[in-house]
Amino acid sequence: MSGSSGSQTRNGKAFEYALAKAFEEITKAILVENEACLRAKACFESQNPKMQSLLERAGAEMGMFLQAYDSNTLTSAHISLQEDAAGISGDVRDVIISVQNVEIGISAKVNHAAVKHSRLSARLDFGQKWTGCPCSKLYFDSIESTFCHLAKLKSEGKTFNQIERKDDSIYLPILAAFQDELDRLFKEHGSVFVENLFKYLFGRYDFYKVELQIKEKEVSVQCVNLYGALGYGKKWRIPDRIERIFRVSGSKNTLLVQFNNGWQISFRLHSASGKVESSLKFDINLIAGPTYVEKHSIPLK
Repeated sequence: MSGSSGSQTRNGKAFEYALAKAFEEITKAILVENEACLRAKACFESQNPKMQSLLERAGAEMGMFLQAYDSNTLTSAHISLQEDAAGISGDVRDVIISVQNVEIGISAKVNHAAVKHSRLSARLDFGQKWTGCPCSKLYFDSIESTFCHLAKLKSEGKTFNQIERKDDSIYLPILAAFQDELDRLFKEHGSVFVENLFKYLFGRYDFYKVELQIKEKEVSVQCVNLYGALGYGKKWRIPDRIERIFRVSGSKNTLLVQFNNGWQISFRLHSASGKVESSLKFDINLIAGPTYVEKHSIPLK
């Protein structure tokens, strides 16, 4: 793990703890001190006083906001933090607020709004793993030489900065194969593929995505309401077709996927590490959605 990614992780964990503590104080619910909570608490306590204050203010603002707009939070029983492993099975919630038979989930993010960080590799069947629709032999054949090249560079201990023309030799061939395979999977499986892709990207449970921007001193909340379980925000209408897949103008590592109903998602391929690895990583972001998918921002200045 690089220094920057380590700092990002610590900040995220610290924010999870600040949110949980804010809801504990506002709702008088019990915060469960499991291992995830203790790790997040340690990350919070490792922050300097100025950062701790910012995290606490952001947590308090979100606590008050959701208390005002989601009446379910008024009768919270207990609050818990989830282990990271839950995300592997499609549960992206970091903080769980338990209310009788209902769970209110929060995904805490610091300085980024990515919905997923998925990997591609020579053997990983992203179609099967993400949607239950397997990738074709043509896809695996088309990515084989590029990933073999990466594996060779990894064995030599190379860094990505040492790869000449990496946009053309690494990113573009993989991105083009991914684009063709997305198109094939949609044509073969139709709305089933699109719906499963959406549920993979946004998770198996509804949640509030709470994002803290440190430099701007701003916290925001967005409802991810695929299943209609949230007390605030309209239920999302999941798309059922892909209208267009295209590369961002001037980019060799980013695709835009345009769905019906106003949805647009970007897939940016990157190394995720200074050292060459045998896989690549996507930074996946929601670029556009219907007008009812809004983000409410609160200044902390």
